[in-house]
Amino acid sequence: MSYANVSEMLANSEFLAKVEDLAKSYPEPRTALLPALHLCQAELRHVPVEFQAFIAERLGMAPAHVRGVVTFYEMYSEKQLGRYLLQVCKTLPCMLAGSEILLEHLQAKLALKPGQTSGDGRFTLITVECIACCDGGPALMVNETLHRHVTPADADRILGELE
Repeated sequence: MSYANVSEMLANSEFLAKVEDLAKSYPEPRTALLPALHLCQAELRHVPVEFQAFIAERLGMAPAHVRGVVTFYEMYSEKQLGRYLLQVCKTLPCMLAGSEILLEHLQAKLALKPGQTSGDGRFTLITVECIACCDGGPALMVNETLHRHVTPADADRILGELE
């Protein structure tokens, strides 16, 4: 299910049941924090402060602790991400394989700089330190799908195949 905003999500009994199931599936409710953040990120494409406050209260921890986790891990974002998150690896193995060329191509094609989201909300382009695909560079992740040895032509094909 897709929610228009955090208020709608937190008012949905199905979503709240998922959160409760997560909290109950761990010996300590606090240990459900990362899965709960993943759940929110998957539903809203970000983890807003309202959800951070909600989950902090539900799991019995300080909101500052939750925010520290959200801002520490690159997999979470407080800023709304596009429908498609394009992650270009910028570590040395990928750079040697051509990730800078791939990044320049995506920037020109989408008229985005790293960290920006397209006006239509379709794409967010970011660079990441490592995708753990050093033998497959340049590597590009589109949401949860890893693409290896991506050329600019491959990137055009991949983007063209997205809904």
